[in-house]
Amino acid sequence: MTDKPILVVGAGPVGLTAALGLHFYGLPFALFEEDADLSRDTKAGTILTRTLEAFRRYGVADQVLANGLRVDEIGDVERATNRARPSVQTDLLTEDTRYPFVLNMPQHHLEPILMRALEQRRPGALHLQHRLISFRTLADGVAATFDESVISRQIRFDLGQADFYTAMEAACQMTHTFWTPLDPRQILLASETPQNHRQFDRMALRTFYLPGLSSPQELNDVANMVRNVLDVRMVNPQPGTSTIVARAPRNLVDAATRLLEGLGDSRPQVLLDVHVYEIANSVTHNMGLRIPNNFQLFNIPAGALAALAGPRMEEPDSSAMAQVTKFAPTDEPEPELEPRGMRSVS
Repeated sequence: MTDKPILVVGAGPVGLTAALGLHFYGLPFALFEEDADLSRDTKAGTILTRTLEAFRRYGVADQVLANGLRVDEIGDVERATNRARPSVQTDLLTEDTRYPFVLNMPQHHLEPILMRALEQRRPGALHLQHRLISFRTLADGVAATFDESVISRQIRFDLGQADFYTAMEAACQMTHTFWTPLDPRQILLASETPQNHRQFDRMALRTFYLPGLSSPQELNDVANMVRNVLDVRMVNPQPGTSTIVARAPRNLVDAATRLLEGLGDSRPQVLLDVHVYEIANSVTHNMGLRIPNNFQLFNIPAGALAALAGPRMEEPDSSAMAQVTKFAPTDEPEPELEPRGMRSVS
């Protein structure tokens, strides 16, 4: 016997019961469910006699009977005529089964009972948020691919006069997902990640003819522009034919088409408006704006400064010092004062 597990896809009442049966017979299995939790609504609510017998075999009949409603007679009404049909008398099965009745129990009440029993017997066998993407048949089994990135949840929004593509675009924006068709009746929904886009996006191949480019360098520049601006990884310039071959998702290929169509065939041109002004280099000299390069600083005692100012000048404090800057020599003789601490600064 092979030790490869039996894959059970869907953790509804049938999938949970099948998993309990596989455990009962000692077979390895793995149960996968797309949603993040069990059902919250009811799609089936009647448990028949043979199902109750299977629950007894798998050890869950007592819990199911304690939470269900026993029905001993099943009636029906014909919709076309609104007449009652003959009812089913389940007590006639008393000699054939220990459960001569049917049980009424909503699906969202039954599934938790089955799941708790499965977790007690085979912990970790149930894998939530795992959606089956594809599978292929091998010589000794099947290879299945599951996507666990998309969390199933209900969303509600109102759209007016929206077709299928508009509704799917709005739903994908709200759930951070994207979709791609698998066949005329199936689509693949995956999380909005770069890795998923590279793996699941339907790729388009398009060749762009650029006759206006005269050198391989210009063709490479255009290819790099498409690659960097639109994040198109597979761009192949072909200088021999003046073409660029791009392979990317269809929306990116369409964007590259609009970008390259807007470039045009002619080479770009630049128009320069130049104004020339003639300036004389002697204007500053004639205006007398000559800034000295060297000057001298003198420290003059307060007494000498008072003598230069005349008798009307108030006698300054003996500790006061003044600075006089000499910018250029003049024809007038300077007072013969003995400078102290004279220095030249450049």
